[in-house]
Amino acid sequence: MILFTVEIYFAGSLIKNQLITDHTLGIALLAVLDALHKSPSTNMYVFGVGALTQFVDRLIEWPDYVSLILKRLVLRGMHSELVVFIEQALARTSQAHAGHCPAVDEVHQAKAGLYFNQLFSGQLTNDEMIEMLAHFKESTDNRERAIFGCMIVLLFREFKLFAHFSKRVLKIYAVFTGSLIKNQLITNHTLDIALQNVLDSLHEPADSKMFYLGIRVLAQFVDRMIEWPHYCNRIVQISHVCSSHPELVAFVERGLSRVSQAHASQSSAADGCYANDIEAEATLHFQQMFSGQLTSDAVIQMLAQLKGSTDNRQQAIFPVHDC
Repeated sequence: MILFTVEIYFAGSLIKNQLITDHTLGIALLAVLDALHKSPSTNMYVFGVGALTQFVDRLIEWPDYVSLILKRLVLRGMHSELVVFIEQALARTSQAHAGHCPAVDEVHQAKAGLYFNQLFSGQLTNDEMIEMLAHFKESTDNRERAIFGCMIVLLFREFKLFAHFSKRVLKIYAVFTGSLIKNQLITNHTLDIALQNVLDSLHEPADSKMFYLGIRVLAQFVDRMIEWPHYCNRIVQISHVCSSHPELVAFVERGLSRVSQAHASQSSAADGCYANDIEAEATLHFQQMFSGQLTSDAVIQMLAQLKGSTDNRQQAIFPVHDC
């Protein structure tokens, strides 16, 4: 139990101290979210809540992620103090944003809504919408960039509500959402939220509208799947995805196989020796932490130093801890 407590503290502290970023941070956040989906009686659920409490002060940076966390905790009817703390922090953030310039926000939301209406009514094609958003994202015009951001927020805020719409609307929404991912118009944490939404949909019954939506979003960016092997593995493990769309699963598995073979062929004997040496040192640090020779705070401090080091060997040790 002591080792388990150390693992929880260490994992949460990596996020709290910003030692992991970008997609690695996304993987860690999704791992916590996945843990909260487990039964409260399991170690994984305890791990998720414990890690979450370590970086709870950073949650307001990711409002979409917070909404998923709160939904899970509220449904459990547990950890009321944690829920209240998160909700109060979100309320303060929301008030600060609302007081910044509400008139502009309303204009941007209205314009975003207009573009969505044009898409769903057929006045704008999917390709035209994607081309326009690609321009907005890189625009030097603050108004256009703000509209882009507003549209992305609205798009994923309403994701689960689309289960109540007709299949015609679902198809348009799926193609559009998948195209955003395919064309790399969303990145970092926004991309992670989008991928998690798709994964959640695929866990729904195969005859549900949400499953229909998830499969069609996935079909749009399937060529990018090999960029996220862990994500691929989670999808191919969903039994009703395998049984209802075997050709999609086979395509993903072939991509994973090619990536695995390419990595294997690039590894030389010398690289293997170097990697083994680096991994051995990383393992030693973990053993020192779990045995009590090093505290978790000491390891976190050491990782911060390794991450910022100009020494290639020290930089190589850092990702091994991070995995």
